[in-house]
Amino acid sequence: MKKIATFWGSLDSRSKLFILVIVLVVVWLLRNKIKGFVNAAGKSVQNQSEISKLKSSGIKQTYSDEKYKKLADYLQRSMDGAGTSTDDVFNAFEQLRNQVDYLKLEIAFGVRSAKDNLFGMIEDADLTGWIKGDLSESEIKNLNGVLKLRGISKKF
Repeated sequence: MKKIATFWGSLDSRSKLFILVIVLVVVWLLRNKIKGFVNAAGKSVQNQSEISKLKSSGIKQTYSDEKYKKLADYLQRSMDGAGTSTDDVFNAFEQLRNQVDYLKLEIAFGVRSAKDNLFGMIEDADLTGWIKGDLSESEIKNLNGVLKLRGISKKF
Protein backbone atom coordinates (compact mmCIF):
# COMPACT_ATOMS: atom_id res chain seq x y z
CA MET A 1 0.00 0.00 0.00
CA LYS A 2 2.89 2.30 0.80
CA LYS A 3 4.32 1.72 -2.71
CA ILE A 4 1.00 2.76 -4.27
CA ALA A 5 0.89 5.93 -2.16
CA THR A 6 4.48 6.74 -3.12
CA PHE A 7 3.75 6.11 -6.79
CA TRP A 8 0.57 8.24 -6.67
CA GLY A 9 2.46 11.07 -4.93
CA SER A 10 5.13 11.04 -7.64
CA LEU A 11 2.61 11.69 -10.44
CA ASP A 12 1.84 15.13 -11.84
CA SER A 13 -1.76 16.42 -11.91
CA ARG A 14 -2.34 15.44 -15.56
CA SER A 15 -1.25 11.86 -14.97
CA LYS A 16 -3.47 11.59 -11.89
CA LEU A 17 -6.45 12.94 -13.84
CA PHE A 18 -5.78 10.52 -16.72
CA ILE A 19 -5.60 7.52 -14.36
CA LEU A 20 -8.74 8.65 -12.53
CA VAL A 21 -10.69 8.96 -15.81
CA ILE A 22 -9.55 5.49 -16.93
CA VAL A 23 -10.57 3.98 -13.59
CA LEU A 24 -13.99 5.67 -13.74
CA VAL A 25 -14.61 4.42 -17.30
CA VAL A 26 -13.65 0.86 -16.32
CA VAL A 27 -15.91 1.00 -13.25
CA TRP A 28 -18.80 2.35 -15.38
CA LEU A 29 -18.36 -0.43 -17.98
CA LEU A 30 -18.22 -3.13 -15.30
CA ARG A 31 -21.31 -1.68 -13.61
CA ASN A 32 -23.24 -1.87 -16.89
CA LYS A 33 -22.17 -5.47 -17.49
CA ILE A 34 -23.11 -6.55 -13.97
CA LYS A 35 -26.40 -4.66 -14.08
CA GLY A 36 -27.37 -6.37 -17.35
CA PHE A 37 -26.59 -9.84 -16.06
CA VAL A 38 -28.39 -9.28 -12.74
CA ASN A 39 -31.49 -8.02 -14.55
CA ALA A 40 -31.38 -10.98 -16.96
CA ALA A 41 -31.02 -13.46 -14.10
CA GLY A 42 -34.05 -11.98 -12.34
CA LYS A 43 -36.08 -11.99 -15.54
CA SER A 44 -35.06 -15.59 -16.25
CA VAL A 45 -36.26 -16.74 -12.82
CA GLN A 46 -39.53 -14.86 -13.31
CA ASN A 47 -39.96 -16.39 -16.79
CA GLN A 48 -39.28 -19.91 -15.48
CA SER A 49 -41.98 -19.42 -12.85
CA GLU A 50 -44.44 -18.21 -15.47
CA ILE A 51 -43.54 -21.14 -17.76
CA SER A 52 -44.27 -23.58 -14.95
CA LYS A 53 -47.71 -22.05 -14.42
CA LEU A 54 -48.48 -22.10 -18.14
CA LYS A 55 -47.33 -25.70 -18.52
CA SER A 56 -49.54 -26.77 -15.60
CA SER A 57 -52.47 -25.21 -17.45
CA GLY A 58 -51.65 -27.28 -20.55
CA ILE A 59 -49.62 -24.80 -22.62
CA LYS A 60 -46.38 -26.45 -23.74
CA GLN A 61 -43.30 -25.25 -25.57
CA THR A 62 -43.43 -25.90 -29.29
CA TYR A 63 -39.71 -26.42 -29.93
CA SER A 64 -36.58 -27.78 -28.30
CA ASP A 65 -34.43 -25.46 -26.19
CA GLU A 66 -31.84 -25.61 -29.00
CA LYS A 67 -34.40 -24.19 -31.47
CA TYR A 68 -35.05 -21.19 -29.18
CA LYS A 69 -31.27 -20.61 -29.00
CA LYS A 70 -31.09 -20.70 -32.81
CA LEU A 71 -34.00 -18.25 -33.04
CA ALA A 72 -32.27 -15.94 -30.55
CA ASP A 73 -29.04 -16.08 -32.57
CA TYR A 74 -31.04 -15.42 -35.76
CA LEU A 75 -32.65 -12.38 -34.16
CA GLN A 76 -29.30 -11.01 -33.03
CA ARG A 77 -27.83 -11.42 -36.53
CA SER A 78 -30.92 -9.69 -37.97
CA MET A 79 -30.50 -6.66 -35.70
CA ASP A 80 -26.74 -6.41 -35.14
CA GLY A 81 -24.66 -3.87 -37.00
CA ALA A 82 -25.79 -1.25 -39.46
CA GLY A 83 -29.37 -1.76 -40.56
CA THR A 84 -31.95 -4.21 -39.32
CA SER A 85 -33.65 -6.90 -41.35
CA THR A 86 -37.18 -6.32 -40.09
CA ASP A 87 -38.48 -9.14 -42.30
CA ASP A 88 -36.17 -11.54 -40.48
CA VAL A 89 -37.23 -10.19 -37.08
CA PHE A 90 -40.89 -10.70 -37.97
CA ASN A 91 -40.12 -14.14 -39.40
CA ALA A 92 -38.59 -15.21 -36.08
CA PHE A 93 -41.57 -14.04 -34.02
CA GLU A 94 -44.05 -15.57 -36.47
CA GLN A 95 -42.58 -18.97 -35.57
CA LEU A 96 -43.78 -18.61 -31.97
CA ARG A 97 -47.06 -20.32 -31.19
CA ASN A 98 -47.81 -19.35 -27.58
CA GLN A 99 -46.67 -17.52 -24.45
CA VAL A 100 -44.31 -20.34 -23.41
CA ASP A 101 -42.53 -20.06 -26.77
CA TYR A 102 -42.03 -16.33 -26.23
CA LEU A 103 -40.69 -16.82 -22.70
CA LYS A 104 -38.32 -19.59 -23.83
CA LEU A 105 -37.04 -17.30 -26.62
CA GLU A 106 -36.52 -14.46 -24.15
CA ILE A 107 -34.54 -16.78 -21.85
CA ALA A 108 -32.46 -18.07 -24.78
CA PHE A 109 -31.70 -14.52 -25.90
CA GLY A 110 -30.61 -13.44 -22.44
CA VAL A 111 -28.41 -10.34 -22.43
CA ARG A 112 -26.27 -9.80 -25.50
CA SER A 113 -23.64 -7.38 -26.70
CA ALA A 114 -23.65 -5.82 -30.11
CA LYS A 115 -20.70 -6.94 -32.22
CA ASP A 116 -19.88 -3.32 -33.09
CA ASN A 117 -19.99 -2.32 -29.44
CA LEU A 118 -17.40 0.52 -29.48
CA PHE A 119 -15.22 -1.02 -26.76
CA GLY A 120 -18.18 -1.81 -24.53
CA MET A 121 -19.64 1.69 -24.60
CA ILE A 122 -23.06 0.44 -25.75
CA GLU A 123 -24.95 -1.26 -22.94
CA ASP A 124 -25.68 -4.95 -23.29
CA ALA A 125 -29.39 -5.51 -23.72
CA ASP A 126 -32.05 -8.18 -23.43
CA LEU A 127 -34.49 -8.99 -26.22
CA THR A 128 -36.75 -6.06 -25.35
CA GLY A 129 -33.80 -3.66 -25.45
CA TRP A 130 -32.69 -4.93 -28.84
CA ILE A 131 -36.22 -4.69 -30.30
CA LYS A 132 -36.82 -1.19 -28.95
CA GLY A 133 -33.38 -0.10 -30.15
CA ASP A 134 -33.75 -1.43 -33.69
CA LEU A 135 -37.40 -1.14 -34.71
CA SER A 136 -39.48 1.96 -35.32
CA GLU A 137 -42.65 2.65 -33.34
CA SER A 138 -44.83 1.46 -36.23
CA GLU A 139 -42.77 -1.73 -36.64
CA ILE A 140 -43.06 -2.41 -32.90
CA LYS A 141 -46.82 -1.87 -33.13
CA ASN A 142 -47.00 -4.39 -35.99
CA LEU A 143 -44.81 -6.85 -34.06
CA ASN A 144 -47.09 -6.53 -31.03
CA GLY A 145 -49.98 -7.38 -33.37
CA VAL A 146 -48.17 -10.54 -34.49
CA LEU A 147 -47.67 -11.55 -30.86
CA LYS A 148 -51.30 -10.84 -29.98
CA LEU A 149 -52.51 -13.06 -32.85
CA ARG A 150 -50.54 -15.90 -31.28
CA GLY A 151 -52.03 -15.38 -27.84
CA ILE A 152 -48.80 -13.85 -26.52
CA SER A 153 -49.45 -11.13 -23.97
CA LYS A 154 -45.98 -9.56 -24.25
CA LYS A 155 -45.82 -6.06 -25.71
CA PHE A 156 -42.68 -4.21 -26.62
